[in-house]
Amino acid sequence: MAAYFTAFGNSSINITFDVVHRGANKLAAVGHEVLVCTSRETLRSQRLPDELRAMLEPFTMSKVEARRSLGVE
Repeated sequence: MAAYFTAFGNSSINITFDVVHRGANKLAAVGHEVLVCTSRETLRSQRLPDELRAMLEPFTMSKVEARRSLGVE
């Protein structure tokens, strides 16, 4: 299984999950999740902290790049 960041918004992070069937080198399942940064007090969305974005953005990959690195297309 692989999990990777595919996009960053002002207040959100998109994460994609790929499950690979190694024997067949094919995707067995795909999922995605959108995480939204919120205020603890109001639960309203808020801008991602610059420090968090700076730490995570270098790990952003397109689905094509990620799947190529997994050996599936």
